Amino acid sequence: MSSPMIHIRALGKHVALIVVALLLVYVGRSFSCTQVDADFTAMRPEIDNSETLLIDRRAPRAGKLRRGDNICFTFASGSKELTWAGCVAAVQGQTFEVKGRALTVSGKRYGARRVPSIGKFDTPPILVPRGYVLVTFNKPPKLVKRIDQHLVRITAIKGRIIR
Repeated sequence: MSSPMIHIRALGKHVALIVVALLLVYVGRSFSCTQVDADFTAMRPEIDNSETLLIDRRAPRAGKLRRGDNICFTFASGSKELTWAGCVAAVQGQTFEVKGRALTVSGKRYGARRVPSIGKFDTPPILVPRGYVLVTFNKPPKLVKRIDQHLVRITAIKGRIIR
């Protein structure tokens, strides 16, 4: 084999190795695992307390969160920062209202069975502010005592749950 072909093949192997390394770095920075707090039970039976979840960290930053996405986020409770999971009910710019234990998002009504954690609050129409999403849970968490605690800042979201 000629000397230039040997160099071209060696260069091709190095380029392939660099591409694989860059791909691994991209995947490593885009996806990660996180653990829900031990006393968090608001998303049972879907998500158990202390469960370790695979999350896509790109979704919140890219503005790709949609209604129905399960997300992992940090929740401040006094001086502690907890890791919780919830379901996106509305995204920034949408209007929501809670009346008679039913949630209405941008004119579409969702029954109380689908939003048990938010049904206890009766609210007038509220616009989800820029940089926030409205989150619901399967069961009302004990630490959530006001409707504004259902509004989660995008920067507090760790990622969309993949499983």
